[in-house]
Amino acid sequence: ARIAQRKDSSQEMTFPTDILFFGCRHERKDFLFNDDFEDVPNLKLVTAFSRDETAPAIAGGGRLYVTHRMREWGSTIFSALAPQAGGHGAVLVAGSTGQMPKDVHIALIAIVAEHAGVGEDEALNFLRQLERRGRYCLEAYG
Repeated sequence: ARIAQRKDSSQEMTFPTDILFFGCRHERKDFLFNDDFEDVPNLKLVTAFSRDETAPAIAGGGRLYVTHRMREWGSTIFSALAPQAGGHGAVLVAGSTGQMPKDVHIALIAIVAEHAGVGEDEALNFLRQLERRGRYCLEAYG
């Protein structure tokens, strides 16, 4: 709904920056709605195609997952979310069920803790607040 509102807006509006992390196996087979994300005001789309790309940070070039991209974008995520960093945006994550939701949650806790200089409990509380406000959304599909 957040993305559709931006795309369909005929008015000149200023939107906070949102970041959409989208992960799937193959870009050509699985990223079917990529056109829907073009020209959306203040939306940064970050993709990870685990069977098409390799993660340079992993020894031997292992598979590239959404969590790898999130760690690369840690400071941008924090800036988009944290009021003390001027952020009022959202982090939206879409990917497969299984391990991904848990790994994303762990990665976000670590990102918030690192960039805010707080412990994991405080970072977790911050993420829960964002989730209640619709500023942290995770959608997993099977």
